[in-house]
Amino acid sequence: MLKRMLSDMGARETRPGKMSYAEARASLERHAHEARLFLAARADVEPEILYYLAGDETADVRRLVAANPSTPQQANKILAGDGDEEVRYALACKVGRQVADPASELTPRSHALAIEVAERLAHDISARVRTALALTGARVH
Repeated sequence: MLKRMLSDMGARETRPGKMSYAEARASLERHAHEARLFLAARADVEPEILYYLAGDETADVRRLVAANPSTPQQANKILAGDGDEEVRYALACKVGRQVADPASELTPRSHALAIEVAERLAHDISARVRTALALTGARVH
């Protein structure tokens, strides 16, 4: 992906005239956003990167982090209070499955954190988020 982004940027440099500051900045921002989306969706990304991306400025990146099964539970705690309903919905679907699945590979500490996140989502203002959690069969106290 990085190779493609660099070649795309290189192709733009060959056009006549000098690239303006605004064009260069827009290109950087667009490619940075694409890179964050790419990383947020990958299950093999280091947990620290997913934790960092949980605080991203754009909801679409946070939504992918919320749905990513490799996202650490500490990041899930942050995402449980996200202002975007779609982020919380994606999180409820994932965490509900993790809590409900007896074969889940969560450590005891991660499982306890997942239950804490599920409990918070069980009281979410959005009926859609609460329903998503309930449909997974997650049992929260």
